[in-house]
Amino acid sequence: MRRIRMKRNTVHYLILSSILIGGLALMLSFTYFAVSTLKENYKTKELEINKKVAMFERMVLVAKTDIKAGSVLSEENLVKKKIVCDLGTEDVPLSLMQDMKAKVDIKEGAIITESVFVTSNACSDKRLTGVEGISPCLFLKENDYVDVRISFPNGEDFCLLSKKKVRGIEEGIYIFELDERELICVSSAKVDLKRYPETCMYLVKYEEPDIQKQGKETYIPNLESMALLSSLEFGDVNEMVSDDKRLEFEGRLDLRTLQKG
Repeated sequence: MRRIRMKRNTVHYLILSSILIGGLALMLSFTYFAVSTLKENYKTKELEINKKVAMFERMVLVAKTDIKAGSVLSEENLVKKKIVCDLGTEDVPLSLMQDMKAKVDIKEGAIITESVFVTSNACSDKRLTGVEGISPCLFLKENDYVDVRISFPNGEDFCLLSKKKVRGIEEGIYIFELDERELICVSSAKVDLKRYPETCMYLVKYEEPDIQKQGKETYIPNLESMALLSSLEFGDVNEMVSDDKRLEFEGRLDLRTLQKG
């Protein structure tokens, strides 16, 4: 009887051990599978994050030391670094430009953007000015890039200023940085607004200014403005406009006025 009981107990132990070992093996297999899945998911997410980070990686100029306003920016006080940022290429110079000067105090480690420096050409040619008479643009904000367009009552529509940064907005006046030629063209456009009723100036915003190309300016200034432009010897005046084109355009506008009357 004892032998039979011992045999039975042994069989029970063997069955129980087999069950425990099988359960342990199953649990280890499940754990291994779960860990492997987690590793794969982690690697996938890591690759996705690295791709997103790479999209915002760019070389920038960084101040090596504190730089005083008016100081020349050079290799002595700037260094190139690769960083992750969401600054647009329009705001960050990719390399040193000729005659760069700090227009404000720059702290050590600060990224060099176009808001903290000027060049000799910009200082002598560009001016900040407010442009009146532009139709309100509700979705626009400071630092957006726009085309300023002018639309005439006969349906003709021209680009007056191309890819300009909005430096500020004050009570319906839009502030831009313009050179002498652009100032003269804007002055001509203001005359057209008064001369031809129903003419309007409006803004078109660039959604992706970093990748969108600058549009071509197609506005034809009036004869008086063209004469002034010619006297100042702007090299691109003849390519952009001519007296005949302006006279033809005015003829079309006058014809529409007569037909409407």
